[in-house]
Amino acid sequence: AVVTTQSTGVIEKRAELATMEVESETLESEWERTFRAPHYLLRLKECALKGQLRSSSFRSVAWQVFLEVLPPNTEEWVTVTSANRRRYTDLKCHYVIDPHQTEDMSLTVNNPLSQEEQSPWAQFFQDNELRKLIMQDIKRTYPGELMFEQMEIREIMLNILFIYAREQPDICYKQGMHELLAPIVYVFYNEYMLVQDVTNPSSDTIRSVVSMEYLEHDLYWCYVALMKHTQLYYTTDKINKPTSKDQTMLFRDAAPQASSYIVQSLEELQNGTLRKFDPELQQHLQKLTIQPQLYGLRWMRLLFGREFPLKDMLVIWDALFASPDFSGMVEYVSIAMLLYIRDALLCNDHSGCLTLLMRFPETRDVQLFVQRALFLRNPSHYECPPNLQHRPNTRTRLANDRNSVRSTRQDENKSRQEERALTRQDSNRTLRTDSMSSARSPVAAISDTIKRKMSAPKVNTVVSISSSSRPVETGSATTEL
Repeated sequence: AVVTTQSTGVIEKRAELATMEVESETLESEWERTFRAPHYLLRLKECALKGQLRSSSFRSVAWQVFLEVLPPNTEEWVTVTSANRRRYTDLKCHYVIDPHQTEDMSLTVNNPLSQEEQSPWAQFFQDNELRKLIMQDIKRTYPGELMFEQMEIREIMLNILFIYAREQPDICYKQGMHELLAPIVYVFYNEYMLVQDVTNPSSDTIRSVVSMEYLEHDLYWCYVALMKHTQLYYTTDKINKPTSKDQTMLFRDAAPQASSYIVQSLEELQNGTLRKFDPELQQHLQKLTIQPQLYGLRWMRLLFGREFPLKDMLVIWDALFASPDFSGMVEYVSIAMLLYIRDALLCNDHSGCLTLLMRFPETRDVQLFVQRALFLRNPSHYECPPNLQHRPNTRTRLANDRNSVRSTRQDENKSRQEERALTRQDSNRTLRTDSMSSARSPVAAISDTIKRKMSAPKVNTVVSISSSSRPVETGSATTEL
């Protein structure tokens, strides 16, 4: 029995090793096909724009090439990667301060109660406040993903966001930046773990570029490269961004007003680009006074991170990173999303449109938005995708029907009340007209007699001097009445 158990264990171990060897060979062959082929970068970008990086084991490396963290020449990758990792190590040592390890300062400066600007404790306390602020947001990152509940991952994200905030004091840290870092962490962590588990020692280049030991270092530089494209979305400085010709003609009478970059970009998106492709929808949103900032701030700052599931959003990011015009691609993906729900928007009021824009409906394939964005930008180069429109599901339609029935009933009740009020007014008006027209009726005769007698001079007026009585008038008119 012991021999049988040992034999079974050996067989299982051999099978596991054989599986790992097959997977390693698969990874190596994929690496060769992806990065060693002639004109690999052009082909890689085409795959990204077509949504074909879903099953790739090296999406993290492709992103680094797209964002120019790695040069196009694959022979330089090991050298560049090593240099970037050393730079990050130096930055971390510079900004992560431990005042207890500072020895070349006097105790009057190097103590927690010191008010000196040179005191390392002053910066230490400021850094702690910043780190607490960042960690509050990190703890809320993708609550459904167990990976982001690991303390190791949270510490990595905290270090990256903190060092970036110290490196960029003008921008520092803004809420939402952690949601730009999270997808990068998700892609890098899973792929680095895969390579670590199955790659054999012969794959020197793969193990050097995709190394779990330097996960945090590689994440930082990829995040910095992404923020070069998106940092203007987080600035609040007022600028005068040049507008398009359509907007200039539309608002030629209005004086130009300085506003932040993202606000002007959103104004141009809705009042310029959308007006060009769908003037009916643009006028509908303008008539309902729906400002593009209500929905567009989140779309642009988070790069559609809350509009789509995580794995679908990565397909959108593939296209954004591979596009030669990053901000232009963001704008046209937004236009494609608006056109997808145009019919539903045109049939809704203000609150209904905001619900659609703030809770973007699910779609089967997000690649549709990429295809439409590419076609809108360059219709001569890309095929026209199918014009699919959002159709609410049964539950949504029932809810909308109930709301419409409720509003219809309210409108009917209001109409009935208005009709009743008009009927009463017509009745009173008719009575007054009839009384004026029938002069010989008994009521009219009595009324004429009273008016005639009351207009006659009054006689025999007796006024009581007593304070308890009221003045009494007697006369022929009163007697007759």
